[in-house]
Amino acid sequence: MISSRKKPGVAFWATVVVVVVLVGYPLSFGPACWISSRIGMGASLIPTVYEPVVATFGDPQANEPGAIGEWLMWYSMVGAQNGWIWMPWIIENDARPAGWDWINGNDF
Repeated sequence: MISSRKKPGVAFWATVVVVVVLVGYPLSFGPACWISSRIGMGASLIPTVYEPVVATFGDPQANEPGAIGEWLMWYSMVGAQNGWIWMPWIIENDARPAGWDWINGNDF
């Protein structure tokens, strides 16, 4: 007897997409940092594209990331070119809120 198997439906594929996005997006943060540091391009996009991830670093004015932020900073530097770091920026009288930037620390 041949058993009939239904093809996966829309609900299944929607679930797959949601899981891939929720897991893949944060995991792609490290490789994005590594690539940008190695090719020397795109570093200014990282804080924007990964804004929800960077927001977990902690308060840039305190200049001390939280536990999750420390792990993410470490993860971002694992495969990065030497000298690349996350640095808080705070500019007084700037319309932008304080934040974190992915920069080549050797340039300073």
